Amino acid sequence: MKSFASSYGLGKIAYIMHALNCTATEARIRARITGSENGVWHEKNGYGEINVNSAIAYNGEVKLGIGNINVERTSGFSVKVTIEKVAEATDYKIFRDGEVISTQKELVFEDTIPNYGEYLYKYEALNGSLTSNSSNITKLKYNAGRWLKI
Repeated sequence: MKSFASSYGLGKIAYIMHALNCTATEARIRARITGSENGVWHEKNGYGEINVNSAIAYNGEVKLGIGNINVERTSGFSVKVTIEKVAEATDYKIFRDGEVISTQKELVFEDTIPNYGEYLYKYEALNGSLTSNSSNITKLKYNAGRWLKI
């Protein structure tokens, strides 16, 4: 016998979407944050029962999750930036020294640094108007032909 829980939960997500005129992604995040497990994943209960009224009334930040970033030299001044996939993200912003150097869907980016020196990389996940917090910052130093990953 199949459970009706999935369609019941989906109906609650649709109700939240309609009430707030928001995306399915935002409605799911609101449901997770305000669920009966208080935003914590539980092996048996998932995020818990969806409380539609709490999800609609929630006034806190609605953010996507975030992963890790890895940066490595490929040759000369070329750098390979690899980011971790974030569930529900459709795009990623990659930053070098606080400036956006790419907005893309791919998880790998080839960068060319301008000169010797120290470079800081991070990324954010995006889905429409929703964003994540910034990832960890990875620092690279390139000193006269030597790369140091810190």
